[in-house]
Amino acid sequence: MKRDRVLRRSQLVTPAARPSVIAKALVSGADSVIVDLEDAVPADRKDEARRILAQTLAEAPIQVGEVAVRINGLHTDWWLDDMQALRGLPIASIVIPKVQSPGDVVCVAKVASQLRQGGLAEVSLQPMIETPGAVLQAKDIAEASPLNVALLFGIGDYIAETGMRFGATGPNVALGRRCKGRCRARLRRQVGDTSRPDRGSPYCIHANERRAGRSATHHSRLRRFFSERRGGIGGRRPTRR
Repeated sequence: MKRDRVLRRSQLVTPAARPSVIAKALVSGADSVIVDLEDAVPADRKDEARRILAQTLAEAPIQVGEVAVRINGLHTDWWLDDMQALRGLPIASIVIPKVQSPGDVVCVAKVASQLRQGGLAEVSLQPMIETPGAVLQAKDIAEASPLNVALLFGIGDYIAETGMRFGATGPNVALGRRCKGRCRARLRRQVGDTSRPDRGSPYCIHANERRAGRSATHHSRLRRFFSERRGGIGGRRPTRR
């Protein structure tokens, strides 16, 4: 397993096609910033988003624990172009969306290894569990590569896959969250949870456990929880308001 020094209590997700938003995220003080080339970017703007990402990361100051990039899923025609566009960029991790099997992780890990010779940084991997099928294979997905440092549970797509309504708290959602807890305990990987889709308030950054965090899609959610803490994000645990 890759040695990992980042404690991902908060992950701020920002679209790759909006340079001003990326720049704000990079100085937000979040534990981790995920720049999204996937769902946040329309199909006709993928190339533009890659150029914006490269230019912004080259020019903007970085004051966060980790910069990660979410590539497009392996079921698309865009993910290889995403990987090649990451060469030479100051990133630490790659988020793999819609992982269906351990083979998806192995494939990205092999491409990352090949691109190291072309200037890709030494990156870690964070597979996303977003379907019931992936939940059932979560243990194998977590163990698929020594580059894996965290699993992310994408509750939005998970609920859509199961036909549930947003805000649901039934057995299917409980199964997904029990699964991530077991992976955290047995495999010693960090396991993150995405924002609750039924809440508009900046609640999501509350970290339930030391090694489990939540993601948000706007930096104001971080400020709400961390603005009053002395010493920044490294201070005391935030409390829900």
